[in-house]
Amino acid sequence: MDVFNYCPYITQLDDKCYLNVPQSFIFQYPLPPTSSPIFLEYKKFGSFQFFRKFLQDALGIATRDASRIAKFIWNSAEDKFKIFFADYAEKVKRAVEAVKAQVAHVYRFKPYNGSKIPKKQKKSRQIEFPNHNQINQEQSTPYEQYLRDFEFHFMH
Repeated sequence: MDVFNYCPYITQLDDKCYLNVPQSFIFQYPLPPTSSPIFLEYKKFGSFQFFRKFLQDALGIATRDASRIAKFIWNSAEDKFKIFFADYAEKVKRAVEAVKAQVAHVYRFKPYNGSKIPKKQKKSRQIEFPNHNQINQEQSTPYEQYLRDFEFHFMH
């Protein structure tokens, strides 16, 4: 590797891989093994996504800033570097699928078919009193006669 070549590169020592990005002053940043449990939460396994994530972790910056820098560095990288991350991503994907297959086999999860859970149906607002007689408008109450006979007296 040429010291004055500022392209990113990977070094391997004792079966461990290290990320080197001279443009960002990153040297010997250790990459997790492809079978690491940290990848179980990942949804996508793209080569650029892994590079961007490791660059972000190494620099300790926000995702938005890391994306801009990663795009610039990725475009300047050699094909050998991109192929490494494509292979790395494929190995991670296979390892995650193997672990998830073992877990699914042990617990036997039912696959989610995408249907929505039905909402609870609202109960009827009509109140029923089964043991009470309902009073119709034509029926009179015991006080009705008293109210008819009541007289108002006004004082002058």
